[in-house]
Amino acid sequence: MPDDPHIALLRALNHARPDTAVSVLRDVLTQQLGATEVRVLLANYQLTAVRPILDGDERVPLDHTAAGAAFTTQEPVVLSDHAGETTSTFR
Repeated sequence: MPDDPHIALLRALNHARPDTAVSVLRDVLTQQLGATEVRVLLANYQLTAVRPILDGDERVPLDHTAAGAAFTTQEPVVLSDHAGETTSTFR
C-alpha cells in the first residue's frame, strides 16, 4: 500500500537538511500529487510581502494576491482557469 502523501511529505522533510527542504518538497509533491510547479514563499517581518525562497529578489505582495490571502487567512487558495481546471494552489 503506497504511503499517504502527507506522511510521505512529512517523512521526507523530517530527514531533509534545511538547505534542501524546497527541493525535497518539490520532489515529493511532484511524485505523490503530480504537482507541476512548487514554490515556497516566506513572509517578511513587516507582513507586507512574501518572497519565493529560491527566486532571488522577486516579491509577491500580500494585499490582493492569492499567495497573500493564503498566508493571512492560513487557508488554501485554489486558482482555476475559465474551464474550471486548477491552475495554482497556495497553502
